[in-house]
Amino acid sequence: MLKRKAEIIILCYHSIASDDWKYSVSEEVFIQQIVYLSENFNLISLEDISHYLLGKKNITKPCAVITFDDGYKNLLSIRNVIKKYNIKPAFFILSESLSVDFKELGTSMKFLNSSDVNILCNEGWILGCHSATHPDFWNLKPSEIAREVRKSKENLESKLKRKVHFFAYPKGRYTPAVLKEVENAGYLLAFSMDDAKIDLSSNVFTLPRIGVDKTHTLKQFKATISPSVILFRSLVKRTPLFRFI
Repeated sequence: MLKRKAEIIILCYHSIASDDWKYSVSEEVFIQQIVYLSENFNLISLEDISHYLLGKKNITKPCAVITFDDGYKNLLSIRNVIKKYNIKPAFFILSESLSVDFKELGTSMKFLNSSDVNILCNEGWILGCHSATHPDFWNLKPSEIAREVRKSKENLESKLKRKVHFFAYPKGRYTPAVLKEVENAGYLLAFSMDDAKIDLSSNVFTLPRIGVDKTHTLKQFKATISPSVILFRSLVKRTPLFRFI
């Protein structure tokens, strides 16, 4: 185990595949990253994070949470890896996959169906919502916010007969109006892409995650989740100009 102060990080993956999409990570590389994480962090769940932030759980060692956005069908290919390393990942899915904004999404690969979702949930994966159609949350009209935040939660709960407590903003983007709707909708936690560690001062509706994609070799992955790089990326994303880059 690395000798470092206790820290909590949340990692965000999308697709596990050997294709050309930027946000795909091959299964081979994913396993290498999981092995590294398992040797240097306790792999915990979003429920552990929730209990920690509520003061119901004490965390004193480095911990990491694995999350997946969009809900692609290729997640089924890593079920054995997830079981082997006793991981309880979270996966954030879209409630209206037939109406998805594929231009905004950047890919047209297949999504998990309801049966797939139930298989993963029954194996300990934690279900979350990733909006209804994956629009650009910086450009949502007031009339669209309820559909993408609140109605998406209601639709998933109705269709899957499961409670949905967690929300992930598409591409990590949010506005004050979106944050208000997320809170009013009854989510316990919501997740951005703000690149920072989690601590007791973290805002439960903008919890930062660290994105992992095709560009991350194992060496780059190790650097990306190092405290100094996390701090640097966090400071960059707080600058007013970042939104327009």
